[in-house]
Amino acid sequence: MVVNRKLTLREENARKNLCRIYEKAKQEEECTHQKINKALGWSNSVFGQYTTGRIPLNPRAVAKLADYFRVYPEAIDPEIGKEFKSAPENPLSVFEQLERLSQPEIRKLVFDLSKLLNKADSAVLMKALIDRLEA
Repeated sequence: MVVNRKLTLREENARKNLCRIYEKAKQEEECTHQKINKALGWSNSVFGQYTTGRIPLNPRAVAKLADYFRVYPEAIDPEIGKEFKSAPENPLSVFEQLERLSQPEIRKLVFDLSKLLNKADSAVLMKALIDRLEA
């Protein structure tokens, strides 16, 4: 998908942050566009399109790239947290909310989260949530 518009200021800042993270990774290890695309299951040109601004970074791409580069998503897009308006201030309230969910609701939640996580992390998350509910 090619975007025929100028990136917003937020998108341009995220693009620049991604480029800085990529340049640092190239210096520290053998890191190429091809390796990143392959690792993330993207076609050969996707990472290059993100770094050149041909396509804007979306939250899913930010999450995948943050996981790949082992950085927080906010390192790429500092405003990404604003996408999730209902984030609780107290982390314990997350478990209180999870305890109120049925197992099918938890499975749906984990399925939705798995779109942002790799398969191994999704399996660990699902097991931890079910174990927590059964305790």
